[in-house]
Amino acid sequence: MNTPEQLQPGKLPDDLKALMAEIKVPATDPVLPLLAWIWKQMSEAKGTLDAARASVAAVLDDRLEKIDDTAALLLSVDASLRKVDEELKAKPLDVKEQVQKELAEPLKAAIESCRKLDEQMKSLLARLDHKISQNQRALNIALFAAGFTGGGLIVACLFHLLSSH
Repeated sequence: MNTPEQLQPGKLPDDLKALMAEIKVPATDPVLPLLAWIWKQMSEAKGTLDAARASVAAVLDDRLEKIDDTAALLLSVDASLRKVDEELKAKPLDVKEQVQKELAEPLKAAIESCRKLDEQMKSLLARLDHKISQNQRALNIALFAAGFTGGGLIVACLFHLLSSH
């Protein structure tokens, strides 16, 4: 990372050069390297936040596809449970034996799919919490740096103005 002193007026970002030309700031202004450094830090912070947002979106897209598959499985389980209900209403006698023979496997499969869904949701939430905390930490650091350097810029400008009078 460059310090403000290492940035030379000739090495300023193009967008900052254009802004400085528009507001007619002289190239010899002593505050210019500090402003360039702040500009560069904010650009890097924006890039970091964009990358973090893209990684969270990728994780969520993957998880949403898995949730969609699981939802389809749950809908099929619901249809199976309706069939079970209809069968139970049609044949109230020997229900216990019939359930044990015909419905034990579909019920086990439904329970297992519900467990898998629960595990996937826990994993998704844990990853999402981790990504959000990383993004929040990066945002807090960027905001602190921007506030700190902005305050330093204000102090430098005030010092420059006061010392020139």
